[in-house]
Amino acid sequence: MKYTINKGSFSPKGLHLPGFGKASPASRTYTVNFSQSAWYEPSEGWNVEKDWNKLCGWSIGWLPWKVPGKPWYKPSSWEPAHHKNSVRVGWRASGTKEEPRIELCLYTYSQGVRTVETLLQPNGTPEELYLDMTYELELAIEEGHMEVGLCLEGGGYLTSQSLLFPEVEGPSYSLKPYFGGSNPAPHTMTIEVTQQS
Repeated sequence: MKYTINKGSFSPKGLHLPGFGKASPASRTYTVNFSQSAWYEPSEGWNVEKDWNKLCGWSIGWLPWKVPGKPWYKPSSWEPAHHKNSVRVGWRASGTKEEPRIELCLYTYSQGVRTVETLLQPNGTPEELYLDMTYELELAIEEGHMEVGLCLEGGGYLTSQSLLFPEVEGPSYSLKPYFGGSNPAPHTMTIEVTQQS
């Protein structure tokens, strides 16, 4: 499915239903393709190290939860379910305008604690995706870990990585692409993300 995020926006335009279901079986496969428009140059003042956009994944649980220590009657005391328990793949622009690339990361919330790890090649350097190429991503939660595998479409293994993540069962909803971080899209961009299984 093609998602378009307009300049100055965080979420894709149009109505995108969240896809409610169960968090298990906790393994899903996606195909992803970043168009040329997905590349951007960070603006002055951006925290490039911490500003990751979101690509795909799912929540564990679907009810909002109250942040500990905050009063229940204030709207700011409540967070969406995916800010408590969720697994996602994040992305951000890398490379240069002449040689644009995309980096990915493992992006989780576990009991309200966020963890982010850049997806690395076997040699320890960040894995970089080319624009206008289709890749296959597999996300899984198993034996206390979140696993991410990355391949070229149709084969061609690239890398895989795991992150500690306790197995949590319950209802879930799908998480769609989102730009941010704290900054909206600097221009209109399109990304294709399709859940295959």
